Amino acid sequence: MEAADILFPNSKPSPQGQPNAEQSDDERRAESLYGSGQVEKSADQSPFMRPPPVSHPDQISVETIKAAVPANVAELRASDTERALYSPQGTYADVIKIDMFDTHSGEFHLTEQAQEAILAEYREMAADMALSKDEVDLLHSRVLNQRNNPADLDEAMQRALTRVEAKYGKEGAKEALAAANKLLNRDPRTRNLINAWGLGNDPDTVMTLVEVARREQSRGRL
Repeated sequence: MEAADILFPNSKPSPQGQPNAEQSDDERRAESLYGSGQVEKSADQSPFMRPPPVSHPDQISVETIKAAVPANVAELRASDTERALYSPQGTYADVIKIDMFDTHSGEFHLTEQAQEAILAEYREMAADMALSKDEVDLLHSRVLNQRNNPADLDEAMQRALTRVEAKYGKEGAKEALAAANKLLNRDPRTRNLINAWGLGNDPDTVMTLVEVARREQSRGRL
């Protein structure tokens, strides 16, 4: 999956309980770990689920990417007072950099303008989740590790579940994973990124998502 597919999600979620033929094995396993990946529909979701068509990388710009930001995420950003004081573009400039396009396949052909627009939105998405720089670095390292040393997906899923249960207990783990699933559903592009990078079952990533979700809940943002 390429950056354009991630930032412009236009595939329809499969009906509840029905397999999606376009899903990867990692996506299917991630759904079994977090729960259903289907996004709850609301009246204001259809515009961002079907954003302006982008048929060529040259068409990707700041404007087209902004047009694809989910309405609920745009509201979240507008109400974030810290954003006015600490711009995500400055906060994450040293951890979400242009060189990421040298390490992630499928994006080499993008124009410099498109790359800059995508990086800018990645920084905004990191701020949406209030990720620390260390958490961003961890996700980046997990991407590279998965690319160079692909893990067995079923084994990774079990290890992830074991870690969550060890920290929160069996019942607590269900709640923690449900919160992580809610976090991923808040912006479908986040789920797309996690699955596209092969991190849907990665234990470190799962634990990070669980902890981020709990933080967001404590702030009343989830």
